[in-house]
Amino acid sequence: GLELKHVASFDAFGFVQASKRDKKFVAVTPGPGYRYAVVVESVKHVYLYQRGQKGEMYAEQFVVDLTSGEAESGSALRQVIGVQMIDEKRLVILKEEQIIVIELRL
Repeated sequence: GLELKHVASFDAFGFVQASKRDKKFVAVTPGPGYRYAVVVESVKHVYLYQRGQKGEMYAEQFVVDLTSGEAESGSALRQVIGVQMIDEKRLVILKEEQIIVIELRL
């Protein structure tokens, strides 16, 4: 039969992702470290949350602006239609007219 095993937790992540009103996708970097949880908005931002180590009070977080360097019209404002963690260092975001690859520096 099916056997499940708990492998990682992101403390308080439920509250964090619930606060993102424009979220469209949530993903986690694949093992073995499961280092980052990701919240992707429908158009503009990607929020990266590092999983804290045991005993740490805080963990790092980052915001990536998907429209950075582009005029806020045209392809910059197109919807995100897909997200995939292709390995533990790269997040691929598919927009209507773009493919964006974000490389995580672990």
